Amino acid sequence: MTVFSIYGKKPILEALSVNRRLYRFKELRLAHGRERDGDVNSIIRLASSKGIPTRFVEIRELDRWAPGYLGHQGLVLMLNEPPVADEWDDVLTECRKRRSALLVALDSVSDHQNVGAIARCAAAFGAMGLVAPRDRAAPLIHPAVWRVAQGAAEHIRLVSVVNLSRALAHLKEEGFWIVGASMEAKDEDLAMVREWPAKICLVFGGEASGLRRLTLESCDIRATIRQKRPGGLDSLNLAGAAAIFLWEIAKRKGPHGSMDRVLPSEGKDGGSIPPGDKF
Repeated sequence: MTVFSIYGKKPILEALSVNRRLYRFKELRLAHGRERDGDVNSIIRLASSKGIPTRFVEIRELDRWAPGYLGHQGLVLMLNEPPVADEWDDVLTECRKRRSALLVALDSVSDHQNVGAIARCAAAFGAMGLVAPRDRAAPLIHPAVWRVAQGAAEHIRLVSVVNLSRALAHLKEEGFWIVGASMEAKDEDLAMVREWPAKICLVFGGEASGLRRLTLESCDIRATIRQKRPGGLDSLNLAGAAAIFLWEIAKRKGPHGSMDRVLPSEGKDGGSIPPGDKF
């Protein structure tokens, strides 16, 4: 049995309040003196109401549960086992029921902090969930993801798939357009796309390698963010680019993330999207 930790005030508060993932709580570990913090005191009371014991420890004991510079803020919620990832078939079933949907796919993203930051942005802009391959990528179920996501892990589906290209093919069968986030200047300018289809899967590539060949071949459109690039630098990191993509899509899809327009079939079968009718 593998213990899993959730640390930081906001992630713990959301985990206790929402508990959509049906956690098996073990105990709340608290650094001595932290009970005098009003927010922490509220967390202690909430944990107690759920029958979760609180144990006071030396702060250095908590440091081992917070990798790198991701601070625990003096409290760690221990689970008896890791959270359970969402099932791909369940996500597809939900997609069939929705007239409008947004998913984010991560193609070989290796940094847990990027995964957590993108999860936070995706939840903020109404995405159903994150989809990522099980191998050669940062696991979606990881304490650092929970910490950086700041509670968003409780409000978004996290799905690991064996084959990302096959998963994207399944989404196409459900009426999704696959939109690849590109760094190539020749690709579509994100700011110039006037409107978006009702169902979108937005795909981001790995930090160093970008989108893999099979993923690129799955894309219906590849869009890029025009940048000044002073000195030839790439001015945006992956999480920053994801926030811009999600914002641009959300504002053009309207306040409810849906569109009344029925998409033409042109372009879906390998043909080009007609000029002036880009989505």
